[in-house]
Amino acid sequence: MEEFLINHLISRGKETNKPVYATVYQSSTLKNQLTAAGYQIYDKSRSHYLMSFNKEHEKGTTGYMNRIYGGSDFKMVSERE
Repeated sequence: MEEFLINHLISRGKETNKPVYATVYQSSTLKNQLTAAGYQIYDKSRSHYLMSFNKEHEKGTTGYMNRIYGGSDFKMVSERE
């Protein structure tokens, strides 16, 4: 079921040219499945990884993401460290 959902979300992101975001517990094995499917970690909290697929097409989503995640600059975790 997880694989089907991941593939469906990725295909919808590609079809619409929009990013697909996921918030995953750091202890979850789902992180490994998402990473293998092409998701990237762009930020993290104490308990979650904030992940994205197709992030380069985020035009128009910044305001929405700012409301949810408090105005983060959305740089990839590896870019900040």
